[in-house]
Amino acid sequence: MPQSKLGLGLAVYLLLSRFDDQVAYYTLERIFRERHGVVIPRQQMVQWVEKTAFLLLAIYHGIWEELQATGYLQVDETPVKVLDPEVKGQAATGFLWFYAHPRGDVFLEFCTGRGREGPAQRLADFQGAIQTDAYAVYDSLRRQRPATLKRLGCLAHIRRKWYKAAEESCAEAIWFIGQIRQLYRIEDETRALDPRQRQAIRRQKAPALWRAMKRRALALKASPRFLPQSSLGKAVNYFLNEYTAVVGCLRDGQFLIDNNLVENDVRPSVVGRNYADNAVRESEAQNGLRMLGFWGGEFRLNHSVSKKRSSESSKRSLCPLVLGDCRAASAHLFIARLASTYP
Repeated sequence: MPQSKLGLGLAVYLLLSRFDDQVAYYTLERIFRERHGVVIPRQQMVQWVEKTAFLLLAIYHGIWEELQATGYLQVDETPVKVLDPEVKGQAATGFLWFYAHPRGDVFLEFCTGRGREGPAQRLADFQGAIQTDAYAVYDSLRRQRPATLKRLGCLAHIRRKWYKAAEESCAEAIWFIGQIRQLYRIEDETRALDPRQRQAIRRQKAPALWRAMKRRALALKASPRFLPQSSLGKAVNYFLNEYTAVVGCLRDGQFLIDNNLVENDVRPSVVGRNYADNAVRESEAQNGLRMLGFWGGEFRLNHSVSKKRSSESSKRSLCPLVLGDCRAASAHLFIARLASTYP
C-alpha cells in the first residue's frame, strides 16, 4: 500500500484474524505486543483496513454485475446491531442482505431497515428469479415487476413447519414429511446432472408428489376440525400460500429446491456478534456499507480462493465480515484472494 508499512503478509494475517476468526482489534493489538514484541495500535489496524477497502470498488461492483447476469439469485437477510445517536441507551437494528448464486459468489449489503427499499434498489436492474423465504417484502417486489422478476419458494422452510407440527404429535404432518423426503431424493439423484437432465427427471417424478401434497393440504383445510392457529394449521396455510412459488423450481433445472445455501452463508456473519465493538454508528454504516457493502465469496484455507463450486452440494464458506468495521468491510475478500498468491 503506498506510503504505508503494511505488507501483504501482515495484511492477510490481519484481515483473516479479524474477519474470519472474529478476533477483536484490541485482542490483536495484545497478541502483536505480547507474542511478537510489536506495537500496532488498533487505530492503525482500522486505518489500514479502511484504506484497503477503498481499493476494492471495482471488484465490488464487478461481483454484483456477475451475479446479476446469472438471472437467478438466492436472497436472505439477518439483523445486526447499529449505534444510533437518536436511540439513547441501546443499539438500533440494521440488516445485512445476502445475494448469492449457487455456483457463484456471495454479495452482502447493509440497510438500516428490513423494508423493501434496500432490495428494491439493489434488484432494480435484475431480471430473472429470486429464491427466498415467505417474507412479504420479496413477494411485493415480484408483484411490482411481474414481467421481469419471479419468486421461487423454499421447500426447507415448508418442511420446518411440518416438523414442528410432527413434534407436537400431529400424525398428519408425518405423511407430508415423507413426501418431502421423496422430493429430496429426486434432488440427490439429479445433483450431478446438467440442468436439462435434472429438469427432465424432475418433471417426470416430482409433479405427482406436489399434487398429492396440495390435495391433502386442501382437504385438511376444508375439515371442520381445522384450527388455523394450531401448528398443523400454520403448516397447512404456509404450504398452500407458498405452493406456487415453491413448485417454480420445476421451470428450470438450474433452480434449487430450497435456499439453504444462502442461509448457510448467513450463519458465519453472526459469529462474534456479541463483541462490544461489533455495534457500529449508523452514520458509518451509511457512509461505509452503502458505498462499499458487506460482501464475501468462495474462500478455502488451502489458498484455493474464489474457485467455483463443483456442484450445488459443495459446502460454501463465506468469509464472514465483521459487523463493526463498516468502513473496512470490502477489504476482506480482496485480501483473502491475494492470499492465494502468498506462499
